[in-house]
Order: sequence, then C-alpha cells, then structure tokens
Amino acid sequence: MYTKLLQDQHYIVYGAAVYLLSKLCRDRLDLIHPVYLLLCENLEKMEDAYLPSICATLTSYCKAFLLKPTMSDTERKHLSALKSKCKELIAYASNGAAIASFASLLFHIGSAEELVVLERPLLRLLSGPEPYKQLGLNIIQAVLQKNPEMFESAMRYFRIFVSDTEYTRYKKVEILKVIANERNIKWIQKELEYWIG
Repeated sequence: MYTKLLQDQHYIVYGAAVYLLSKLCRDRLDLIHPVYLLLCENLEKMEDAYLPSICATLTSYCKAFLLKPTMSDTERKHLSALKSKCKELIAYASNGAAIASFASLLFHIGSAEELVVLERPLLRLLSGPEPYKQLGLNIIQAVLQKNPEMFESAMRYFRIFVSDTEYTRYKKVEILKVIANERNIKWIQKELEYWIG
C-alpha cells in the first residue's frame, strides 16, 4: 500500500505517505528510493504539520543510504539536491516549525561550512514564542559544536533578560561559553555580571 501511495504523482499524497511511513514503518526507509528526488523538489509544498516528520525521515534516509565514506556520483547528486533545497527553503521560511525542520535536516547532512546559511533563520526563531525560542537555542547549541565561530557576531541575541525562562537563560549562558574568546570576553563578562548582580 505504501509503495502505491509513494508512487502517486501528487505531492500531497506522497507527502502524507512519507509522514505515515515515519510514524508506522520506520524500518522501511528503502520505500522512499523511487520518490526521493520528487520529495526533494516538492519539499516546500508539503503541509507544515508534516514537515518535522518528513525532514526527520529524510535525515534517517540520508544517514542510512547516502552519508557513506564512499559515495557514488548518483548518491552525491541526491545528497546535493537535498542540501540545495534545504538552503533555498530555509532562507525564506517564516514558519518556526519549518525553520527548525530544515535547520535540523541540514545540520545532520551538511558540513560545518554549509551551516552558515542557518545563522539568520535560527536567530529569527529567538524572537518567536518560547517553544520556538528554546528549539532555536537547542539547534544553535548543536550547530556550535560543528562550527564554534558561527554566532560570534550575533552575541546580542544571547543577552539574558528577566523575562527569560530558566531554561532559556541556561541555554544562552551555555552558548555564550562556547562563543567566548579574547575579542568578546569583556562583553560576555559584563553581560553575566549584570544578570547575576
């Protein structure tokens, strides 16, 4: 049944099929093979509610079939197609769930250098509602493990406010610890002293 749904030519049908596959048959990622490129091409047309699951499924698919030490030219092209689509979509995504989904996908399949495109969209999440702010901080903290200098010029986004939840304050301090260096340590020290005092 999944094979038939996945081979449907309409993105709503195979998008929903991938969503169902992610929920019911996680061990059958091979069923995505025939529609992988179609899925990449039509990622922006998917329902927002399905995006987190579809992106998580694509991440698992890439880890299982594409992210190998030795890749064929076809596999390299397929991975490149998905990376390009993610970079394109995250640049103008306005929905917090979409930003987080594309950022998470690109984090798992991209190199440290390719993650630079995530900076602005992730910083946009920090000005949203608390759940998106926390999600953005979590992804930023993970990205910093691959690329520690990435958010150095955006330190003002990690200012600690009285209105921040305890979790948000903790994450901001953790991020400031990672991006601290000789050039910005005085600013960070002043920020922490203000918050503690």
